[in-house]
Amino acid sequence: MRPTVTRSRGQPIVFYQTATHFLLVNSVISTIIDTPFSVYRIFVIEEKHGFNKMAMGFYFKDKAKKFVLSQAITSVVMTCLVFLIQWGGDYFFIYSWAFTFAFTLFFFFIYADFIAPLFDKYTPLPASPLKTAIEELASSINFPLTKLYVVDGSKRSNHSNAYFYGFYKNKRIVLFDTLLNDDCNPLLGLEEPKKEFPSEEVQEEKKKKKTGCTQDEVIAVLGHEMGHWYHNHVFKPMLLNQFIILGMFYTFGQLIKNPQLLSDFGFTAEQPTLIALIVIFQFILSPWNKAMASFSTYITRCFEFQADRFAVSLGYGQNLQSSLAKLCTDNLSFPISDHLYSAFNHSHPPILERLAAIRAEMSKTKGEEKKE
Repeated sequence: MRPTVTRSRGQPIVFYQTATHFLLVNSVISTIIDTPFSVYRIFVIEEKHGFNKMAMGFYFKDKAKKFVLSQAITSVVMTCLVFLIQWGGDYFFIYSWAFTFAFTLFFFFIYADFIAPLFDKYTPLPASPLKTAIEELASSINFPLTKLYVVDGSKRSNHSNAYFYGFYKNKRIVLFDTLLNDDCNPLLGLEEPKKEFPSEEVQEEKKKKKTGCTQDEVIAVLGHEMGHWYHNHVFKPMLLNQFIILGMFYTFGQLIKNPQLLSDFGFTAEQPTLIALIVIFQFILSPWNKAMASFSTYITRCFEFQADRFAVSLGYGQNLQSSLAKLCTDNLSFPISDHLYSAFNHSHPPILERLAAIRAEMSKTKGEEKKE
């Protein structure tokens, strides 16, 4: 028995065009509503606290590129899903899941090399003490490092980050330039020559805005990131999510068999597949989505503690503490959060909890060393 959905007047091409137009109009309306709040957040709140580095023109150019890209991806994905639901019969949920899984892997492969460079500049890390130290760390734990990049995050904001990506034996590490302080950033001075006699105002400004981590602290942060690799923190959630997505498509298939579902939303003459997707996934499954989001947050927090323990096991406990404290200060993060609220809403545990856990792990490691 096929799901109770219909094409628009038996014309598949017309239906898919209508679905695409619907998604486009919906995205335009959402963007119009969201933009004033986004502008206020970036150009008033973040500007007030010294984070924003974007000009208004750059912001709207960036937003336009994101809109076009997201609309193109959404149109392709939704059109393919609608086709598979209408074509797949009783087993459409398997075909739909397989498509989303394949598309996710494809997007993961192309994102760093083809999509991310549309928005930021990725510069290979030149030969430097920092690069040598990172390569030595990777070699010591057999991390398959192939490339090192620094991304110019400072053109947008002063927020800091570092991450790795890639499958199997093709791992690449990306450092935000805002993570590196002036002493360990090998890119400083490469873009434009330094002034021989900087003014007193410039010198004073640099003293006031001494941000970023030292080389040892950056290595400690990467020790934490490599802990995510060592414990398969990328693969495990991806595997779990596939079971969840498959279950959601199966549930969608059971719910859509009831014609009363869309009739209650005013669709009596026709029951479009796209509307069914929106109604079921955004509204009917909303409590389930919230529960899964909370569970995902819990898992992610456990992973953060585990990655911290890995960095401590490499001997970076002290530098990891100081780097976390600096990042908290540089990002103006509030160190205290309500325990219950944080557990459900913060993917990273509050810094005080992480520092306490790191110190406890360091004490435990020292105790084991004394016994030996």
